[in-house]
Amino acid sequence: MKKSAEQYIREGWEFKMKGKRKEAIECFTKALELKPHDDNVYALRGFCKYALKEYIEAIHDYSAAIRINPKNSMAYYHRAECKENLGDFKGAVEDCLKMTEIDPNDAFGYSHAAYIYFKLDDEKAERKMRLKSKKITPMTSDDFYHRAIDKKSEKKYSEAIEDLTTAMECHLRGACISAELLGECKEKMGLYNEAIMDYMTAIWINPDDHTNFNYSRIARCKEILGDLDEALAHYSKAIENSPDYFRTYEERGKLKIKMGRIVEGNADIQKSISLKVIGEKNKRN
Repeated sequence: MKKSAEQYIREGWEFKMKGKRKEAIECFTKALELKPHDDNVYALRGFCKYALKEYIEAIHDYSAAIRINPKNSMAYYHRAECKENLGDFKGAVEDCLKMTEIDPNDAFGYSHAAYIYFKLDDEKAERKMRLKSKKITPMTSDDFYHRAIDKKSEKKYSEAIEDLTTAMECHLRGACISAELLGECKEKMGLYNEAIMDYMTAIWINPDDHTNFNYSRIARCKEILGDLDEALAHYSKAIENSPDYFRTYEERGKLKIKMGRIVEGNADIQKSISLKVIGEKNKRN
């Protein structure tokens, strides 16, 4: 039976949630063949390409979404991110300001424009954007998030948790990184089960961002709680998402040795050392 566009979109979304971006792109492409005027599908495909660091290709998809629906503010936001990563800060600012034209009450557009002006070392424009943002929302999600970072560094974890919770309520776009930091604060407080839930929330909100680190954090908590099999499974998931990161191999190797799997553990540690050497060599070059 021939699949419908909706079936391809659903399958693409499921692949996206699992971090299988190439498979997701294939599904969204097939959906667009059947439903070529769906701006949200272009945006979804663009997001997957962005996650693969295919910024130019992602820009093409976000631009297609905007041509179909000029009021798709999220397409402007993500296209700004792509331009920012390509060093096109002027283009990124223009897209952020377009967001504010579409929704003048969206403080995030102004605050993100301020951040890019900061990168451009344009203090006057940065201050202007921050003032506009604060007129709409005296404290944005970014403000609460950065204040929480300071609280965390001061080991005031309860106060940091309050600010992070507010940051997530203010703006869902920042919810993923806020959930991660929430988990870190609760982990420091010994609230390991609650920390695991926060790390899982971060993965659910954005499975394409920091996923390997969050799986490692879950594994760390599981290990402390004595659930070694689950800890091992989550370290393996972290490696699956980021097979070139040396630290996770080291952590998994130590756990395997603790579980009596000496040969496997030593193999992971050797892999970790090898990846670290390669990484340091690439930095020098």
